[in-house]
Amino acid sequence: MKLLKEKTYKEKRSVFISYLFEVENIQDSKDVISSLKEKNSGAKHFLYALLLKEYSLAREDGEPIKSMSLLLKEMERKKLFNKMIVVIRYYGGVNLGASNLARVYLDISKELIKEY
Repeated sequence: MKLLKEKTYKEKRSVFISYLFEVENIQDSKDVISSLKEKNSGAKHFLYALLLKEYSLAREDGEPIKSMSLLLKEMERKKLFNKMIVVIRYYGGVNLGASNLARVYLDISKELIKEY
């Protein structure tokens, strides 16, 4: 696994950290999540989209949105195989609302892949 990009965004006291990784297999993706959870133990949500040539997965981690599913479709359209996007959210105490939350997750994720 290799970290390709990282971006941080703040919205109403919540902090979102997004990562783009190059991964070779499912075990790499598990290692990425495990490592990020260890390094960010105070974060509330770890959402991700994973696209391998023969496997794909989107996880919303309890958030009431479908941003990672939409992102996965964008990754498929761009043929971004062996890539994984992870977005970590540190909850800032202010509810963003589902539509605003979905927009934030999708926007910061798309920012990572816009040059592909």
